[in-house]
Amino acid sequence: MGLAANGFSIEHAIVGHVGFLLFPLVSTMLHALTRPQGRPIENACVIALCAALMLHQGGALILVLCSGTLVLALQVLQVAGRPAINWASLVGILARALPLTIGLCASKIVAVQALMGRFPRELFDSYPIGFGHALFGLGSQLAGGLTILPILVAGGYLPQRLDDALIWATGAGVHLWEIDTALSPVVTLTLVSGAVLGGVRLWRHGLQRPSPAMAVAIAGLALMTWITIETTLAKGVLYPWLKSLPVLRSMHVNHRVAAVLILPLTIAAALLFDRWQRTARRSLVNLAVAIAVAAPLFYLTLPDYVHRRTFDVSASVRVHERIRAGETFPVLRNDLITDDRAIAENASSQLVYEPLFGYDNEYFTPKVREGAITLERDGALNLTNASSLLFPELNGLQPFDLIRATERDDLERFAARQQPHWKVPAMFGWLNAAAVATLAFCVGVLLASPIRRRDR
Repeated sequence: MGLAANGFSIEHAIVGHVGFLLFPLVSTMLHALTRPQGRPIENACVIALCAALMLHQGGALILVLCSGTLVLALQVLQVAGRPAINWASLVGILARALPLTIGLCASKIVAVQALMGRFPRELFDSYPIGFGHALFGLGSQLAGGLTILPILVAGGYLPQRLDDALIWATGAGVHLWEIDTALSPVVTLTLVSGAVLGGVRLWRHGLQRPSPAMAVAIAGLALMTWITIETTLAKGVLYPWLKSLPVLRSMHVNHRVAAVLILPLTIAAALLFDRWQRTARRSLVNLAVAIAVAAPLFYLTLPDYVHRRTFDVSASVRVHERIRAGETFPVLRNDLITDDRAIAENASSQLVYEPLFGYDNEYFTPKVREGAITLERDGALNLTNASSLLFPELNGLQPFDLIRATERDDLERFAARQQPHWKVPAMFGWLNAAAVATLAFCVGVLLASPIRRRDR
C-alpha cells in the first residue's frame, strides 16, 4: 500500500502522468529479487516484464527511479537482516533478467537513442536555495500532502496553501504534483519515533562495533542515500558528475528523485511498526492502520485549480467515438492550431507540444507552410518526412526535410496514417522478432511455473 498511497503516485495520477502509474511495480521487482521460492529464471522473467512495461510506457526516467529504489531497498534489508539477502541468488536472477529485458526492449532503445542523438534535450536544474534549506525542502516533500494537509485543515487554513508551502520549501519552479512525495503519516510518525528512540538508546549504551559485513552494508546504505539526496536537490559533491552521465543528463525536475526514498523508508517503517505492534494495545494498532488507509482522502480537500486540470477532453472523446465508428481523419493541411484540435480538423499542428523539441519549441524548426499538404515547391510537398527526424542519412535527408514530390504515394499513405515506404535499418525486423520471442518465452515460463510446482 505504501507505494500506491503516497504523494508521488497520487499527485501524478491526478494530473494524468500515466507513465508514473507503473512505479508501484518496483515492489514486485523487489519481491522477485528476494523471494527464496521459485527458480531464478521465473523471477528473472517477472523483473524483465516489469522493466519492459516501464520502458515502453514510462520511458527511462521511471526505470532510473526504480533502479535507485531497488538498490536502496536491498541495502535497507541487508542492514536490517529481514529477510537475509542471498546475494549469489540475486546476482543470478539479474544476470538472467538483463538479457530478457534487452530482448523485450532493444528495438525501442535503439529507436529512442537514434532520435535523442539528434534532439539530446540536455537540461540542468538549479534551485536558488542553500543546502540546508534544500534539505528542509526534501523533508517537506516527504511529509507532503499526507501529513501537512491534515494539519492545514485542522488549523483552519486553506488546503491549497500546500502548493505555495512546498514551492517555498524546495525552491522549485514547479508545482504540487512534482514536489509532493508524501509518505503515509503513520510511516512518518513511525520513522521519527524510531529515530528518537534509537538516538536515546545510542546515548545510553554507546555505539557497538559492527561486523565487517555490516559495516560495509551501512556504508553502502549511507552512500546511496547521500547520492539520492544530492540528485534530488540538484547540488552537492557527486551530483555534477552524475548529471554528466548518458540518460541522466536529459532528465530534469530533480525533485522527482525523492520517490526513490519511498519504498526504503516504508520498509524501515514496516519493520519498526512490526516490532511495536507486538507489544502495543490492539486498539492503537487498529487506529494506526485506519489513519494510514484514510489519509489519502485529504487530497479531496484540494480544489481543482491547484492541479490546473483545465483540459477539456470532451472533443477528444467525440473524435475517439468517430474513430471507433470507422472514420480515419486523413491529414489534409498544416494549420496553426493546437494538438487537441488537429485530428478533428484533418490537420497537422504547427503549434505542437513536444518537450523533446524544447518547452518553447526552440528545436522545432519545420519547413512546412500553412496550407494543403499537397502544395509543391522546389520539388517538395508540404509535409515533413518523419524519417528525417529518426534515420535521415538512410533516406538521404536532413532533419525536418519535406516529403519529395516524387514520393506523392508515400505522402498519401502517411497522411492516411498508413505505413510509408521510407527506409528503416534492417535490424529492426530482427529486434522486433526477438521481442516477440522473448515475450512468448517469459509468458510461457510463468504459465508453466504453477504446473511445475504442482507436479513435484
